[in-house]
Amino acid sequence: MVRGVAIFKMAARQAVLFDVSVRDSAGRTQIIPVRASTSVSDIKRSFSEKTGVPLNSYQLVFAGRQLSDADTLQALGVQSHSTLFCIRGGVKVEAVPDISVKAVEDKLGKIATDDIEDPPSSPSAANNRFYVYCKSVCKEMKPGKLRVRCASCKDDRFTLTTEPQGWSDVLEKQKLRGRCYNDKCGGDKFAEFYFKCAGHTSGAAGVRDDECVALHMIRTNTVDIECPLCADEKDIMVVFTCDGKDGHCLCLDCFKDFARLALTERRFIENAQSGYSIQCPNRCPDSFITEIHHFRLLGDELYERYQRFGTEECLLQMGGVLCPQVGCGMGMLPEDPGNRVTCPTCRHTFCRNCKNPYHRGNCDAAPPIQALAGTGQQIDGERLRRSRWDEASDAFIRSNASIKPCPRCHVNIEKNGGCMHMTCSKCRFNFCWICLIEWGRRCQDNHWFGERN
Repeated sequence: MVRGVAIFKMAARQAVLFDVSVRDSAGRTQIIPVRASTSVSDIKRSFSEKTGVPLNSYQLVFAGRQLSDADTLQALGVQSHSTLFCIRGGVKVEAVPDISVKAVEDKLGKIATDDIEDPPSSPSAANNRFYVYCKSVCKEMKPGKLRVRCASCKDDRFTLTTEPQGWSDVLEKQKLRGRCYNDKCGGDKFAEFYFKCAGHTSGAAGVRDDECVALHMIRTNTVDIECPLCADEKDIMVVFTCDGKDGHCLCLDCFKDFARLALTERRFIENAQSGYSIQCPNRCPDSFITEIHHFRLLGDELYERYQRFGTEECLLQMGGVLCPQVGCGMGMLPEDPGNRVTCPTCRHTFCRNCKNPYHRGNCDAAPPIQALAGTGQQIDGERLRRSRWDEASDAFIRSNASIKPCPRCHVNIEKNGGCMHMTCSKCRFNFCWICLIEWGRRCQDNHWFGERN
């Protein structure tokens, strides 16, 4: 009974119509309706009928492989909106290894397909080998298509002569070679792999760049593994690289929550190899996320915050400072080693150490009142002094026992309960709320939960 249902489903899927494009060397494109069972010879016959090009005067190339007339689109892994390239001149198919896009995807995606996979016109989590972030049209994560072209002229009329052995062959430049069929380029050239979005038609109106960023950590859950946070078996998982191989993983929803919380609490780390990033939930030393577009999954607002936090962290590690003026936050690398810093944007002058308005002497001293230039109007000096918003804000913070600055980075921290052991959300400094010094055994013994009587 199960076998009968599988055969029925396979037959139904093969009957679904979808469109592929055939493009010649002049850039002219023909849209041809096909099915998964359509053969290459059928497509060539339709193309010849539409264009008048003799049937035996050209070959078709797709994803780095010259296609045999007997191949079907299902066997080649051709999906909806795919583009086949016409090579004129009666080119003979050379005796090269079977380096079809399906073979490459099977090797890199490590996914075994069967006879009842979804049709090319309707990609699903069951047969997707790659996921990408589409920046041009969809602006979200979508199933991806792996493609190859000539690295020199960027022409897709290109065939590989060596099969990729792993992700390094695909992601690193000038690793594999092949043959380019562009008349102005031609010959033995380096291959260049890239990814396209399966969610929209190539060359959509107003879109100049159809390339997408591969989200190589996003995998289809073919091994039925549970997410360690929600304990569910989800269709899509995010797999971290730990100890140089596939390691700890989270489902997509839990990954978003995990990254969102880490960003909000500023638990991202500035790493020399990966930049501003996070580790796997187990904090394996080499598990940092290296492709930042995975953080696009958090949404535009949080991704913008991620970029801002990353810039700030990098600047601070370089010895720079951020302007403390409300509404500014300009980052700068002062050349003068002294404590007086003037923001080049808002012209606010402040102390490099305590971030208060610039003052002489000890940073514990109250900052001097900044006099305003006269305007010809009679203004009471005392009232004018009280009208300074930033000084009123500072006074409120100093008078409020629940807000104190971090002893190390001077960021204001609000305490809303709990013990006296505090951890700065920005610099991760552990300090005592009462003593405002680094947390230690003395503070723990004397006032861990408040002043001892």
